[in-house]
Formats: sequence, structure tokens, C-alpha cells
Amino acid sequence: MFNIFILSIFSIFIISPFGYLFIKKHSFINFAIQLIYGVIIVSFVALFLNFFFPLNLLINTLILIIPIYLIFKNYSYFMSKKFLLFVVFNGVIIFFFNYK
Repeated sequence: MFNIFILSIFSIFIISPFGYLFIKKHSFINFAIQLIYGVIIVSFVALFLNFFFPLNLLINTLILIIPIYLIFKNYSYFMSKKFLLFVVFNGVIIFFFNYK
């Protein structure tokens, strides 16, 4: 049960920086839009790369290095109280949505 909560927080925290490339505003609604854009960008990058290379552990790791770089580059943005509250709030929603 606790594993779902931790993995949902981790996935939100990793996918959101991809959306940061398009929207850099600092509000709760814009964090949600960043998350949606992040999912779309990750999906298209994976689809594009899959035409040329098989998506193995190396390619997926290289894709996931980009958000880690963006998090460290914009540390004050991604470690702000608003963003962390957004991540935890969405993690709780996902947890209770999947809880049976």
C-alpha cells in the first residue's frame, strides 16, 4: 500500500520537469498543466526513439536523466513549498484512487 504512494510521488516528481520546458509559472493549476505536458512529451519521445532503437534499460535511463538535470538546474522551483505540496497532494489522490 505504501509502495503505491511512494511510486506515485516519484513518478509525478520525474515527469513534471518535462512540462516545465513549456510552462514556467508557479501556481497549483500550472503544476497540473506541466504534469500533463510532461506525460505527453515523455510519450512522444519514447514513441520517436522506439522507431530507431528498442526501448531498453539504457535508453530509458538516458530519457530519465533529463528531468533529474532539470530538477538540479531549477532546484528552487522544484523544491518550493507549492510544488512539493502539489506532488504530495497528487500522490494522496492517486493512493486513494487505487486503494481498494
